[in-house]
Amino acid sequence: MRSSFLGKSKMQTSELDFKLLYASINALKESASFTYKQMDLPHDKMKRLVEHSREYSYISHSAATSVLGLNSTSSKILISHFSHCVHEIHKTRKMLREVENTSRLDEARYESKSNSYRAFMDAFPSATVETSCEIGGQVHCLPLYNKWDSLVEGGADVMVPISWNKKIYQEGISVVQAGDGARFVLDCQERKIARLNSDHIRCWSVRAVKRKHKICTVENAIVMKYDAGGEVVLSISDNWAKAESLIRRRIKEAALDVLMEL
Repeated sequence: MRSSFLGKSKMQTSELDFKLLYASINALKESASFTYKQMDLPHDKMKRLVEHSREYSYISHSAATSVLGLNSTSSKILISHFSHCVHEIHKTRKMLREVENTSRLDEARYESKSNSYRAFMDAFPSATVETSCEIGGQVHCLPLYNKWDSLVEGGADVMVPISWNKKIYQEGISVVQAGDGARFVLDCQERKIARLNSDHIRCWSVRAVKRKHKICTVENAIVMKYDAGGEVVLSISDNWAKAESLIRRRIKEAALDVLMEL
């Protein structure tokens, strides 16, 4: 039996009116540019004013006099207007960057959660699984309990890192066939091995899920991937020598299959 996947709904987007925000930034830039031309300040003084305005929306008359050497009331009004425009531009851009970063994290979380669910079900079609992904969460594969705190037979509670989609799913190593069945790759760290890399073989130390008799266990393993632009070949084993031996054997088998088709 398969559990319902909780992550199918789309992420909620921000209610911010981005079109209006960008239009506001452009209007403020035009106003600041016009004021800048009217002030005709030397470059060094303008630089000091901009640096001040990024942090503060107001510049006192005494600061305008002491820092910039401006004494007339009209000059001080121009300075105040310019400072306010620059501050609002900086504040709005900072807010937009924060929103963008949050959106990217939400997207990474959603993709890692949804694709890890699909990959787990590909590896173990008869399993019941719930996947999750939280920043700073402890990566795990544990027994699954329902809302009544009863153990779900054959179930798995899986948490993957937020980078799972990028470093595992997109690399094509989420599910690897071992000699005794499929493995679901829970987490990984790539290892640079020049001798193997020169043969188009990449390597990862991984935490992999094995399922037998409806029970999931997590084991340390080595995954290798051969990709020379043709068929991709994978191997997984509990030590380096076995993983390399297996992938080289599978590379030869793949090459023979190609020759047989000619």
